[in-house]
Amino acid sequence: MLHMANEVRDLLSQRLRRLRQEANLTQAELGARAGGIKTGEISRFERAHRTPSVETLARLAEGLGVPLWELLRFEGAQTDHHPGIDQVAAMLRGCPDHTVDQAVAVVRALTRVEES
Repeated sequence: MLHMANEVRDLLSQRLRRLRQEANLTQAELGARAGGIKTGEISRFERAHRTPSVETLARLAEGLGVPLWELLRFEGAQTDHHPGIDQVAAMLRGCPDHTVDQAVAVVRALTRVEES
């Protein structure tokens, strides 16, 4: 499970950097738009040294002007995953934030049960 977590952190770091660069934002500008996230913290996210919380991901997505699911879309990633993941993502697109938050909480609870 640790390997998969590291892979997701790496993919997220690449996605965050690419979206920031496509928006022509510096790390400082993104931090300001994302409610005051410090430049050093964004740097650690982009270098895959830290994984942002769900709340921080939502703030980063807002700062980038994209929906949260867009920040987490890893197209072309060389990962093996169940096709159901794409179905769940499709169902959550366009849902209110509180619905997505509830879905994340359910997934977290399910994965904790499986890890035990």
